[in-house]
Amino acid sequence: MSCFEIISSIISSIAVIVSSLVAWLTYKNLKEMQNQYFEQNRGHLIFYIQQYPSDTIGSLFIRNYGHSPAKLLSISIDPDIVWEKTKYFKDCHENFSDNKNVYLAPGQFIKSDFDFEEYPDTRFNVILRYETCSKFYTDSFEINISYMNSTTKLETDIKTDLKALIKISENIQQFCDKFP
Repeated sequence: MSCFEIISSIISSIAVIVSSLVAWLTYKNLKEMQNQYFEQNRGHLIFYIQQYPSDTIGSLFIRNYGHSPAKLLSISIDPDIVWEKTKYFKDCHENFSDNKNVYLAPGQFIKSDFDFEEYPDTRFNVILRYETCSKFYTDSFEINISYMNSTTKLETDIKTDLKALIKISENIQQFCDKFP
């Protein structure tokens, strides 16, 4: 075997190794891009409580913030948010955690008004189970409603000068209510 053939074989071997490495890195990159694309476009259900300082009635929400439909399989709230603990108990209300097997398109939500005035519980552990794009998800988190008086409301649907001035006035009032 000549020196030229040996050098040619070494260069060919190095080229095969480099090509294999590039092919493997390209595969990993494409796989990651596919995962990112899926995560960006799947349904994403979020549970939250919205209450403003000037209101005694709050709202419980489950909203699909994703770009694909999602099916709420179940919601578990511990301790459960129940009307029996409210100041003005009415036995005609259903519990929010009874929502099951609800299909939500992107941007759709489930909302229930709730009276949090003098409600004894402030911390809730939430477990949300849902299905989207043929995959199942379980999200769990804690919500502390004692921070509700520290939140502000922001709306951007102002179209006239009068609405802008009214909104500025409301926001200043909300801000002053938070910092007496």
